[in-house]
Amino acid sequence: MGEDNSISHAFTLARVTPNLRASAACESPMFSRSLLMLSEIKLSLPSNDNFTMRQVIYNYLYMYRFIDNEQKELYNEDRFYAEIQKKKVKCWLWILPRAKVEIRCLLIVGLLIVAVVAAYGVISSGVLEEKIDAEMEITAQIESDNLAYVTVETNLPDETNIIVSLVGAGDSDDTGYNTNYKADDSLQIVDGKAVAGPFSNNGVALPFGDYKVEVTVPLAETQPQDVQKVFGKNMRNVRGDLVVEDEGGNYLYKETAFTMSNLASGLTAQEKKLYDAAMSWIVFQRLASIKSGQDIIVSNMSFNDAIRNDTMGMAWIDYKMTTYNFDTGSSLDSANNEALMVIEKVEATRKNTNIPVGYIFDDAVDMFGLTYYAIKYSTDYEYTSDELEHINKALEQLTSWVKIERDGFDEVISTS
Repeated sequence: MGEDNSISHAFTLARVTPNLRASAACESPMFSRSLLMLSEIKLSLPSNDNFTMRQVIYNYLYMYRFIDNEQKELYNEDRFYAEIQKKKVKCWLWILPRAKVEIRCLLIVGLLIVAVVAAYGVISSGVLEEKIDAEMEITAQIESDNLAYVTVETNLPDETNIIVSLVGAGDSDDTGYNTNYKADDSLQIVDGKAVAGPFSNNGVALPFGDYKVEVTVPLAETQPQDVQKVFGKNMRNVRGDLVVEDEGGNYLYKETAFTMSNLASGLTAQEKKLYDAAMSWIVFQRLASIKSGQDIIVSNMSFNDAIRNDTMGMAWIDYKMTTYNFDTGSSLDSANNEALMVIEKVEATRKNTNIPVGYIFDDAVDMFGLTYYAIKYSTDYEYTSDELEHINKALEQLTSWVKIERDGFDEVISTS
C-alpha cells in the first residue's frame, strides 16, 4: 500500500478527490494550474490498510464526476451500481451522472404535468359524465272556462326551469288576426310534468285563430344546482333535436301548433241570432267612429236579459256596453240599459232599409210607444241565463280581440 502507483489516463487536477495527494511533472512548457493536464500522475496513497483504489473510484463517481471517456468506459455504470448496492445505497439515481439525473427528473415532471392536464381535459370536457337524450311532449287544450292550458311531459330532471310561451300566428281572416298576442308562463318540472296557464286575453277567452306554443329550457347556468349537474356546462350532457346551439349559450327548444276556436261557432241557432245582431252593432260603432275621425271601439258588450219578437224582427234587451277611445286611452262604461235591437229584416221592418241589423234604439220607449211594450212582453222567444252566458262569452272573445287587434278588425270589416 506504500508503493507509488501510476495512472496513465489524463484528467484535471480539480477532479482529484480530497483523499488523494497528487504531484505532477508537466511535459508541456505551457503549464497552467487551472487547466493542468497530466500525462502521468503519481499517487501517494495514505497509510491506511483499508484504502483501495476501488474505493477511490467509488468515491470519485459518487460525486458525479468522471475522469474521462476512457475511464468511464473502463469503470462502467453497472459495476458502480453493484458497488452501491453492496454499500446499501437506496436510490439508484445516485450512481448516474448528474446530467442524466436532471434530464430524467425533468422528463418525469413533464410526464406528470401532461398526465394531469390530460386528466383535467377529459374531466372538464364531460366525456365521463352521463348523457341524456332530451324528450318532450306538448299538449295544448281549452278547458271549460274557455281558457288555454299547456301540458309539458319530459324526461328532464325535476326542478328544471322552463318557459312556456303562447304566440299568436294568425295573419288572415281564415287564420285569425292575432299576431299581437303573446304570453309567457315560467314554471318547473315536477314528476316529469308541468302545466302552464291559464292563458287568456285579459281574463277572457283568447282571440280565435292560430298560435304557436313554444317551450324553452333556458341556459344550464340559470338552472338549480342539481339540474346543472345533469345538464353539464353549456348543456354538454344533453343530446337530441331539442338542443339549440347558440353563441350566448346552448338551450332547449320545442314548439307545436295550436288553434283557438271561435266561440261563436259553438252557439245554437237561437243564440246565434242575438250574437250576430250584437256583432253587427259593434261593427257599426267602429265604422261610425272612423267616419267621424275618432278612434273608438266597443271593448265589451253583454246581455242581462233578452226577449225576441220574431214578427217584428226585434228584441227587447237589457244590456251593458263599454267603449274604448285610443286617442285618449280611456274607457267609458254605460249603465244597464233597456232598449230595442233590430235582430233581422222582416216584412214589418223592411220598409225602413236605412236601419241596419243590430241597430239599438236606446230611446225606444219614446220612439216606439206601445210597440216597445209589445216586444218586451212577447212570448216568441225568451233567452235563458245559460244561453245569455254563451252569447256573452263569445262577445267577450270578440271585443277583447278587437281591442288588441283593431288593425286586423278594421281589415276584416273593410272587406265584408
